[in-house]
Amino acid sequence: MDSGLEQNECYIKDQTKFTQEYRDQLLAEAIELYNSGYDIFEWTEEQLSWWERSNESNLAENDFIGRISSYLEMKRPKSWYSMSVEQMKYYMQKYDFDKNENGDVMYDEEDLETATKVCVPEIWQVALGQKDLTINRYQRELIYQSIERLGWKVNKTKQARFGVFGHQRPITTLAGEDNLPF
Repeated sequence: MDSGLEQNECYIKDQTKFTQEYRDQLLAEAIELYNSGYDIFEWTEEQLSWWERSNESNLAENDFIGRISSYLEMKRPKSWYSMSVEQMKYYMQKYDFDKNENGDVMYDEEDLETATKVCVPEIWQVALGQKDLTINRYQRELIYQSIERLGWKVNKTKQARFGVFGHQRPITTLAGEDNLPF
């Protein structure tokens, strides 16, 4: 069957490809801007401010920050590290973050405290609700970045016991520390 077309012909042209004329024009404009001293990296304060605000909302860690922040501000039982992961998750489900109180009547106010130290597996499994026990390097770094932005620090030299999570590097709050250099 002969369609009357040569092998290189086509009924529909691909409109997504640049024509040579368009490429030449684009390159000529870029060279002209370069020769006139235009700096593509020089932004006005307004442009820089806009970019920072836009980028702030697109960071992957922002998803983590909200949940981790709520978890760190949550009042929890003083016996937190004697609980199982399932009990911790159940407690979190019953917790009213708007009122900063537990809807469960099992604990009195004097039996509760705010966290002063946590560990990465605890945040991963309890705060972020992950079932997978393994954390890859990227996810761990997102947690570290989120923690640091919230004003906590990771102790990279010491380890502490965290109940069912075993010995881990402690992440502690900076709120009570005096950061004076003397």
